[in-house]
Formats: sequence, C-alpha cells, structure tokens
Amino acid sequence: MQIESKYLSRHLHELAVEQLADKYAQEGYLVERDVRLGSSGADLVISKADKHIIVEVKSPRNGTESGSFRSKMLSLRNFALEHPSYSLRMVVATEPRRKKIEVKGLSEVLFDFLTSQPTADLTALPTPYQVKKVTEVEVDELNLLETGEVEAAGTGVVEVNLYIATSPDNEQGFTTQDNYPFDFHIVLNHVEREGLAIKDVKILDIDTSSFYE
Repeated sequence: MQIESKYLSRHLHELAVEQLADKYAQEGYLVERDVRLGSSGADLVISKADKHIIVEVKSPRNGTESGSFRSKMLSLRNFALEHPSYSLRMVVATEPRRKKIEVKGLSEVLFDFLTSQPTADLTALPTPYQVKKVTEVEVDELNLLETGEVEAAGTGVVEVNLYIATSPDNEQGFTTQDNYPFDFHIVLNHVEREGLAIKDVKILDIDTSSFYE
C-alpha cells in the first residue's frame, strides 16, 4: 500500500520533527522537544556543551506565509538574540518524490481489453456506451513472476461516450462524454508479434458513481 500524499502532508511536520530528533541525538546532541522559550514554543532545542540551537520545522501545515508562523519565528529570533548561548535554525520539510513506474503500451492494452471484454461496471450503466480511450494510467506496483510474466497494479481513467435517449423508443437522444476512474491488478505477458497482452485480471474496478450523481 502506498500512503496518499494528502495523509503524508497532514503529518509531515510531526514526522520531520521526529526524524530530526533522532538525527541530532545520533550526532551527540542533547535533544528536547516542544520547549517553551519566552512566549513561543520550539519544535526542538538541541544542546552540546554550552551552546543551544533552536530548531523550527517549516512544513506545508505551518508554511512561512501564515501569520502565526512568522510571529513564532520572530519571537524565537528575539529569544535567541537576548540569550547569547542560543541560535535559531529553520529546517524545511519536504515530501519524498514518488518514483513513477512506466510500462510502455499499458494504456493501449487496457483500452483493448475494455473494448473487447466489457466489464460488469460498464455494462451495468442504464444507457449504451462506447469506450473512447484510457488515460492517466499510473502503476503503483510491478512484480516479475517466476513464469516470466509481469504483475501490475495501479489506477487509470476510462473515457466513454454515453447515448442518452430522450424518447421512449430510443430513436431520439444525444451523446455525452464521461470519465470514470478505475483500479487494476493484472498479469501481463508478451505475445510474439503482438506485444504486451493481459493474461489474467485479478481486479478491474471502475467507479461509475458520477453517472448517477
């Protein structure tokens, strides 16, 4: 399972403080967390001999654009200026960059499958449809099996044309377009002269809930 960015961002500040605390402790500093200094609290105060460093973490949650963060940094800076044995350090916490896994031709393979083997999610739509394209395919997991086949799991979006009838006999109507996200977990193999192909589908769940909204 991969942690979604929104959850990582929500807890990035606490994770960064914990990581820094461990890092400074390994470097031989005495580490104190959530220390009250004057009118503000500091994420960390690290000390060695008679020198103290106030460490404050900047993260998306408390970015420097917020007034409260600026006020806090100003208060901590003033405390450091008034106490010669203290200095102030700001550390910027960033999320790790997600490595993108690319499987050439996977969008086309998924498109071919959806057009040749309709899924229950699409056939359950109460109106005729036509799969137009598959886009935004992202692979989260890729495993090479002992058989030489490849197991892939991820997400994508299928674009469909929908025929909406406006008469009881379905003779009159109009065509509209909709996009549905989907999750997939498939097994791929390489067919000679044909290229990549789907051998087995473990999961192919298409979210068509937007049609009914």
